[in-house]
Amino acid sequence: MRLLHRERAARFATAREAIDAIDAVTPSSDCPSCGERVPEHHKYCGLCGARLETTSTVQALISSSTSSTSTTTTTVAEQSWNSTPRTADRLCEEGFQFSRRRDWDRAILQFREALKADPHHFLTHWNLGFALNRLGRYSEAEEVLTAGLSFDLPDHRSSLFYERSLARSNQKKYDQSLADVNESLTLQPRSTKALYARARIHLYRGDIERARQDASLALEWVPDHAGALRLLRDLD
Repeated sequence: MRLLHRERAARFATAREAIDAIDAVTPSSDCPSCGERVPEHHKYCGLCGARLETTSTVQALISSSTSSTSTTTTTVAEQSWNSTPRTADRLCEEGFQFSRRRDWDRAILQFREALKADPHHFLTHWNLGFALNRLGRYSEAEEVLTAGLSFDLPDHRSSLFYERSLARSNQKKYDQSLADVNESLTLQPRSTKALYARARIHLYRGDIERARQDASLALEWVPDHAGALRLLRDLD
């Protein structure tokens, strides 16, 4: 709708802004093997090469609850899920399912409830930062992700650095963003999304040669990487 807005000032100022906005809402899912978040149209994970699967018990339950065919019969699985205590783990999982459906506002509510239940819930900080980034609430995302990184816990640390890099890049904090994405790549050297993000940050900083190198390497890892192809095409 912003692209189609009748007032020129309300539309994107540049094609790059429009492309970044489209990239931000590209449907993605988590790799079942390594946890890498990759575009849903990809058949294989760019990090570990695992075949992507999108089904889960919780996802099936939520999908069934929103289908057009209603039923008064409660399955055993639904009863089990409904009786599960609303712990930080469960609230985070509920928020994650909302985020898979792009219901960002409800996802954020669940994630904030999860943090009330357990302020140190590492995975929730990551998911909340991800959701806030997708809504363009970059300063909030940076704050949440920074809090998550303050805990001395290894799980998902690379993803936290990556998400904070996006939050900072969108606030034009390019030096800090570059430092974050480098930390992410140190922890996960084969992360295609982090490598591509670094290529874009190099581009924003005016380092064309490094942007080209990172985009070319991303294409070696994922030959159909649309973002890297577009970036190299723009540089030629």
